Amino acid sequence: MCVVSVASCRRRSVTSFGWAAETTRVGARTAAATSRVSAESVGWIGAARSPLHLPRSGLSRRIPPGSLHIVATTSSASATADLAAALAELAQPFDLLLLTGDLGAGKTAFCQGFGRGLGIDEQITSPTFTLVRSYTGRLDLYHLDVYRLEQLEEVVDLGLSELLDDGSVTVIEWGDVIAPALPQDYLEVRIRLGAGDDERVLDLQPVGQRWSARMRALTTALSPWIEGAD
Repeated sequence: MCVVSVASCRRRSVTSFGWAAETTRVGARTAAATSRVSAESVGWIGAARSPLHLPRSGLSRRIPPGSLHIVATTSSASATADLAAALAELAQPFDLLLLTGDLGAGKTAFCQGFGRGLGIDEQITSPTFTLVRSYTGRLDLYHLDVYRLEQLEEVVDLGLSELLDDGSVTVIEWGDVIAPALPQDYLEVRIRLGAGDDERVLDLQPVGQRWSARMRALTTALSPWIEGAD
């Protein structure tokens, strides 16, 4: 069930079994009250009710040798946010980013910096219980946290197809868990603990053409955090 209201904050909240939206976009299309997205529409062909028996950890998969990727290192949460802000300068409409990493790795700090880079003034908080929050900036941002999802059916109920198709930028924490249900065109950012207490190592790997075409620009933008970069 979909509930839509209009308010000046232009903020949308989504729950795992339906979503509530608030927007002031003039001429925006009205959301269908009983809108439901099929599993096929978000790229998953199979049993939508299958449990998500996948590890909730960004270390569950290794980057294949020879893959196109960037490795950057930050020394603090604020440095991680600064890196994300620099990355956001290159963001384009319809971009998708998947964030992976253990609890406390710094995914929310990354999102806060990314939002700052998009010109978002509102404080960004983790949408662990609401699942989705939206923010308005140079580009609108959808921030998802799918850690609590247990069934693929819940992924379907989020209405991901609509979120990914409206010209916003979408960032999904624990995104590797639902990667099979997403378009195979995104930037995966894996955050892992570094040598020091506050140090973080970020592996950025493009999947598909959108981000692959920007790897040179990404390397330049993130050069302050890349060892040996000119």
